[in-house]
Amino acid sequence: MKGGDAKVVLAIMVGLAVLLMLMAEPVYGTIDCNHVKSSVSPCVPYLTGNAPKPSANCCNNISALKKEASTTADRRAVCECLKAAASTVPGLKKDLAVGLPKQCGVDTGIPISPDTKCSE
Repeated sequence: MKGGDAKVVLAIMVGLAVLLMLMAEPVYGTIDCNHVKSSVSPCVPYLTGNAPKPSANCCNNISALKKEASTTADRRAVCECLKAAASTVPGLKKDLAVGLPKQCGVDTGIPISPDTKCSE
């Protein structure tokens, strides 16, 4: 392989590595965003107004997420992931999202809202 060919191959490999990093799901703290999204996915029918109340699976997952988020970094991670996930749910009703923990009997200790500043 000539010097010029090696530089082209290296540039392509670096470009692919950067592309893969940009496509990867972000991880904040020790909690993976994919885990958070899959945990709250059973809540979507309620959050979009297509179910009269959250399912037992939804509430169990909300309770489990609270237990998993035992450190400040983890709580921030869950907050950031939920905010990112909420922006991708068509028809999400903010008032239902804000009241979800209470509907599930889970005290999060912080308000759940798209306006919540996760860094605080």
